This record gives sequence, structure tokens and C-alpha cells, in this order.
Amino acid sequence: MKKRKVLVVDASSAGISGDMFVSSLIDLGAPQENVLGAMKTAAQIVDRSDVDISIEEIKMGGFRCKRLSARYREGYLDCDASKLLEDVKAAAKSALRTRDAVDYAYSAVKLLVEVEALLHGTKIDELHLHETGSVDTILEVIGAASALERLQLFGAKVYVTPVAVGGGLVRFSHGVTPAPAPAALQILTSKKIAFHGGPVEQELTTPTGATLLAALDPTPTRFYPPIIPLRIGFGAGLKEIENTPNILRVILGEDLYDAAGDIIVQLESIVDDASGEIIGRATQTLLKKGALDVAVIPAYTKKDRPAWIIEALCNPEDSAKLSSILMVEAGTLGVRYFTVPRYLAKRRIETKTLKIGEVEYKVRVKVSETPEGKVIRAKPEYKDLEDISDKTGLSLRRLQRMVEEDWGERKP
Repeated sequence: MKKRKVLVVDASSAGISGDMFVSSLIDLGAPQENVLGAMKTAAQIVDRSDVDISIEEIKMGGFRCKRLSARYREGYLDCDASKLLEDVKAAAKSALRTRDAVDYAYSAVKLLVEVEALLHGTKIDELHLHETGSVDTILEVIGAASALERLQLFGAKVYVTPVAVGGGLVRFSHGVTPAPAPAALQILTSKKIAFHGGPVEQELTTPTGATLLAALDPTPTRFYPPIIPLRIGFGAGLKEIENTPNILRVILGEDLYDAAGDIIVQLESIVDDASGEIIGRATQTLLKKGALDVAVIPAYTKKDRPAWIIEALCNPEDSAKLSSILMVEAGTLGVRYFTVPRYLAKRRIETKTLKIGEVEYKVRVKVSETPEGKVIRAKPEYKDLEDISDKTGLSLRRLQRMVEEDWGERKP
């Protein structure tokens, strides 16, 4: 079985900007001539044929990496947000090969202008852009989209470590503001991408870098996920930062547990001083608030006291919330958690016709299969069988057997 591709974006030390992301993907293996060609096509769309785009291999802080540079006469192309969206759409259609890449480029810029409109309290068609309306924005978005499509990473699982945003004050068109810039901060917040300040008093994560990352809908992770690593890419920023290599690191790999599985968190706590009603309430609350499953196991603790082990399975992003709920509802003072892989059956619903006498009834059948396609079970929908039982007087057990036998005869 072909394993699912995984991309890890590690911006934990020096943040992320558009040029760093593009150069890191080229260093990862995206063909330089194709990516730069797409960027030059985009430049022609916005009437900037004077742009000189290049990639060079350098050493940053002693580490080998690639750095992207784009040179042109004017610093910024101030423009209306609606024009920026039109230009990116036109550039994407001309420079990119796949629908996924075009959609990514457009959605990234759309997110950027939506955030700017929100921050300025105006509508997109009334918004005038300064820094985010630059030629750089268009070129970097198209470059990133081209690199991702060449690496065949649309559809890959993307993880991101907590992003370094820097600190101190940043001067831009509207004056002085704390780092990160308001647009970058709003983008990270809107997608719930974890970040941290520092390690220097400079702007490390730019709005374009943040939006290119957010448009991939990454899963935040404190540590690297379990992958089989294939390649590593290093992309350098333009600034020299004291004591911190200004480098973005990206890792391409394959899911260690293949596409049939995912990663969940198991919460666990022992409770020895709560009634059955309290335990029941805790389990129901956990399920209502997002737990995937909850189990209660009888146990004995020190001095042979009877107790309960409460185990809850959840998605990683819900682990902190559900741990707090478990402590509040069950009165426990601590919750252990384990990150665990799991394999998942493929599931689908088929509709079958069950003929009883001269009447035909529709029954939904929930079919479960192994990742290889072997059927595990086919279970008729209870509500459908109940309705038929009420109309025909046949028992649920008999109807279930009839459906299963009929499905077994017709399945491929």
C-alpha cells in the first residue's frame, strides 16, 4: 500500500516568510527552473517584466541552505485588494498546472485580504493594500504553489511546530506595532496555529509566510510526528540575525503508519473517591465535548481500595480541554496522556432493497472494510429495520438476517 506523504514545517527557531518557504521547498526537491519559471510568468501578468528572480546556495549561521531573491526597481505595488485577487487568479491560471495549485494560491491571498479587511474594519472591495499588496506577495504565493504541486504535496498531511514570531517593534505603513504584524497574528489566530515570541527582537513571521502556511490547513504539533523521513529542505531569509540562523526547515516524509491510520491521544486517570453517578456524569460529559470514546475499568489501588480507571480517546487538539473536564467532573488531580497511532477501517453506506411479499423496502447498510478492501462486516441501519418491523410485524433479528444474507449474495 502506498504510504501517505507528510510535510513537516519547522518554523520554531526563525519563523516563516514567503521567500523562506519557497526556497525551502526548492531545497527539498522542487525543480528550481519550473518554480522560478512560474514566478516569472506571474511577474509578466502584473506587468513587471523587469523582475530578476534567482536562487542561490549560501551558508547561514554555518548551515548550507538556499535563498530566494527578487529584484525590481520599485519597492511596493500598492493596490486595491480586489485587483490583487484578480491578478493572483490570472497569474495562477497561467503559471500553474493543477487545479489544486490554483485553488491554493487564490485561497492564500483571499485569506490575506480578508484578514486585512477585518483589521481595517472595511469591505474587501473598499480595501487598499500597502505591504501585502506588493509584487513580492504575488510572486511568493505563485512560487509556493508551483513548488508544492511539483513535489505532489497537495493532499499530503501537513504538520507545523510552534512558529517563532519574534518580538520588539515593527515599523510598517501604518506606523509602529509590536511583532508579529497584526495581519500575521490574525492569520495564525484564525487557524489556531501555535506560536511563541522571540528568540530575537525582530519580525520573524510575515503575513505572507503566515498565510502560505495557514492555507495548507496544518496540524499543530509540539514534536515531530512519527514519519519515515525522505528529504530535508532549508530556506534562508534575507536578514542576518545574531545568534540565530535565519532558516526555515521543512521535512518531507511518509506516514509511518500509512494512510489507513491516524494519531490520537489517550487520556487516563484513576479515581478512587467518586460515586457511580459522578463517574457516569464524567463519561457522558467527555463524550458530549468531543471524546471519541470513553471506557471505565474497575481497579484496586493502594490499601486495596476499589477505584475506577477512566480512559478517553480524543483528537490531539482536544486533549487539553478534555483533561480539564475530566479533572473537574471526576475530581481527579492529574491526567496521564499518551499519543498513540491507530488503524482505521474504511466505512461506507450502501442502500439495499429488501422485498417482503410484494412490497420493497429500502435499507441502509453500513459496510466496513480493511484498508486492502476486505469486508469486515455489513450492518443494517437499526432505524430502517425498526420501521420495517413496525410495518410488517417481522422481528428485528429476522430482518437483520434477511438483509445480511441478501447483501452477501449481491456483494462483488
